Amino acid sequence: LDLNDNPDLTGGIDVLIQLTNLRYIFLHNTGVGGTVPLDWGGMTNLEQFTLYNTLLTGAIPPNGTVAPSIPSGLCSLSLDYLWADCGGNPLNPTVECGCCTQCYTPPTPSPTVSQVPTISLMPTVECNLGKKERGDAIRERLNATLNGLTPAAEGASEDASEGAAEDGEAPDAEADPPYDDPSDPRSRSLRWIDSVDAAALCPDDPNFVQRYALALLYYSTGGDGWKRCSSAAAAASAVADTATTAAADDGVLDDCSEGEDARFLSGEGECGWYEVTCDLEGNVISINIEDNNLRGTIPPEIASLSHLRKLALERGSLSGPIPSSLGLLRELTELDLDYNQLTGEIPPELAGITSVGEGVDPDDAQEAPPSKLSIVDLNHNLLTGGMDVLAELPQLRFVQVHNNPLGGTVPEGLGWGGTLQTLTLQRTRLSGTMPPSICAEVVSNGGRLAHLWADCSSSPLDDDGDDSEPWDEPKIDCPCCTKCYSPTAAPTSSPTVSAMPSISAAPTYICNMDPEERRIGMMNAVRPFTGADALEDIASAQGNAWNWVLNDDGRASSLCPVSTDPADPASGSASSASSAAAAAAARIAQRYAIATLYFSTGGDMWALCARDGIGRRTDCPGRERFLSRANECNWAGVACDDEGRITRIEFEANNINGTLPSEVSALSSLSVLSLERGHLRGPLPPSLGQLKQLSKLDLDYNALTGTLPAELAMATNLKTLDLNANRLNGNLDVLGDMKRLVFVQVHANGFNGTVPESLGELIDLEVLTFHRTRISGPVPSSVCALRSSPPSVGDDVDVDNGGGGKLEHLWANCKGDPPQVDCPCCTKCAS
Repeated sequence: LDLNDNPDLTGGIDVLIQLTNLRYIFLHNTGVGGTVPLDWGGMTNLEQFTLYNTLLTGAIPPNGTVAPSIPSGLCSLSLDYLWADCGGNPLNPTVECGCCTQCYTPPTPSPTVSQVPTISLMPTVECNLGKKERGDAIRERLNATLNGLTPAAEGASEDASEGAAEDGEAPDAEADPPYDDPSDPRSRSLRWIDSVDAAALCPDDPNFVQRYALALLYYSTGGDGWKRCSSAAAAASAVADTATTAAADDGVLDDCSEGEDARFLSGEGECGWYEVTCDLEGNVISINIEDNNLRGTIPPEIASLSHLRKLALERGSLSGPIPSSLGLLRELTELDLDYNQLTGEIPPELAGITSVGEGVDPDDAQEAPPSKLSIVDLNHNLLTGGMDVLAELPQLRFVQVHNNPLGGTVPEGLGWGGTLQTLTLQRTRLSGTMPPSICAEVVSNGGRLAHLWADCSSSPLDDDGDDSEPWDEPKIDCPCCTKCYSPTAAPTSSPTVSAMPSISAAPTYICNMDPEERRIGMMNAVRPFTGADALEDIASAQGNAWNWVLNDDGRASSLCPVSTDPADPASGSASSASSAAAAAAARIAQRYAIATLYFSTGGDMWALCARDGIGRRTDCPGRERFLSRANECNWAGVACDDEGRITRIEFEANNINGTLPSEVSALSSLSVLSLERGHLRGPLPPSLGQLKQLSKLDLDYNALTGTLPAELAMATNLKTLDLNANRLNGNLDVLGDMKRLVFVQVHANGFNGTVPESLGELIDLEVLTFHRTRISGPVPSSVCALRSSPPSVGDDVDVDNGGGGKLEHLWANCKGDPPQVDCPCCTKCAS
């Protein structure tokens, strides 16, 4: 309910307490009066309430014994924002408020729109600016910070700006961002952050430009038309909420349930917006938006996010060029813009190569620090020009530029860094010979390059797309390519230009094995947990983990598959060979599974103990980093038994993102899996049921969705299930089949249905919390019978019941008249 800046709006506000679905109430700068109602206890959805600069009052008796005018019921809601006229004379404020997050001193006379309240000396600080002053300050801040990034500024001459500065004037208007065009995304972003944004940041706030840049990304990429987490979808959902509750529960409406914590342009901190990740200091380090109907262009102002490490805007309809300003992002390690309609050349600025102005000595140009880009994923666009700039990126590991009209030849410098693992060049206009420096990096030649794909078959690409007539020579002569394509046909299974390099008999290969034999042996070890297609998907977590364990693992020489061929002298007897092969396969599968967990949960963005070589260094006190050459049992958060089998994985508040991979089922000795307080999304993998030793599953405070898989009951040793504060739904029936449960927390989720009668069979149960869910109906008497003793006088229930079991904590939504859950034996009731 947004009614602020209406000075002629009068009367009391008692009616508000009947609108129990309200989340936001903005009544500041109005003429409402009277006192603040006492009974706000039912407003459990309320998050923000502003009532400063009004005629509301509340006298405080001299003895201070009467309830304050902001009642305790409102304070108990712990609102994100509660702003009132509680400033001024601390002995006699207009409104007393012991829990307000912001206090104002009301002006005299009565409030009008033009009069802005001043800020009292409270611990929090507000802008203390009038509306026009704040707007001017915002524009000044943006112009100063973003100068040179916006399209208008890029086209303005330096001379014009310098001349204006010497005269003490602002630069020419043509050099300013086009804020005055109401249809321009910059104008829309300015209006939003100036007048609409509920956060109302001051222009000098450290995160102000960051928040504006993300809003500009939203408007520049058609955010109102996004499939998930757009602000327009939020408005549509709010309008239809009561009429389409069932549809919303089925996912028909965009409720952001599969994204991060909040919609774009919501009043929450931008670090919680959909697919935005920040570091511990609140700086945006990752934007990862895939298949969300992105349209429009990438704004150059994105370069103002100077801490950005990952920019992924995949599978949309983005057009226009890749902004040259991205070269200013010296922390950027991953650029993923595949499956769009981007045009122009790959900007040389990505490598710090900038063109100098006319008359400027190139020797005077400042050299940029080396780029940290290691992943460049630009396939399936309309990019032209050459790819020489990629040879100037010394840390490249993964390059996909296929399905673009890029031309010229493959630059030799791409092979000089020694870090390349994937290079895909098929379906382009590149021609010539694959440089020897790149061939030298192919795995079969002792390097790391596992995937080298190009147009090295002998079919042409005529102007009309006809490839019926064979060529005598391929477009790219590549005797070392791992996969060859014709320009319009499917890839061949192996290069057709010449034979693959022969393997030396000398024992110089890893494990003293033929590389192909080793690859097949290792694949046999991981195939029970991951399909071949996923292993070949070099953009997936599984593909990354497979490539790492096969080619990059510093411990590779100790992870050798064992032959079971009786003809192999090294295999020994059939029984010993089988036993040795099984043990070797288990070691390989374990290392692969824990690596898959790393990649699937955004390990490169972890706050602690991320791997080396990603362009940043995280702390890792007392333990080895993930993906180090050390035994995985010594990696942070991992513990093993005496046989070297992983038994525990525990991380809390480590900025874990992404999904929980099914491959954890390969860790057959795992007893504890605890990944708390992160941003995990997606469903619980059914494969968790295969973990027969699992006794504790702790995934609370994430964003998991879906239902509790029935297969979870197969984890027959599970005693602790801690899943509170997620977005799970469905019923709780499967819990009744998990007979050894002791501790169950599933509150603060979307679960529905009734309390299963079968929960009464969990005779070891000590804790069960399912408040703040949609569970309704009576708690079965069999569950009440599990109580360790009847409710005491201090318990938040009205009827004594239960006794004789071990259940000490039973929490449900049993407040209200009538209550959502009828529970005479609960130890704590919520509403």
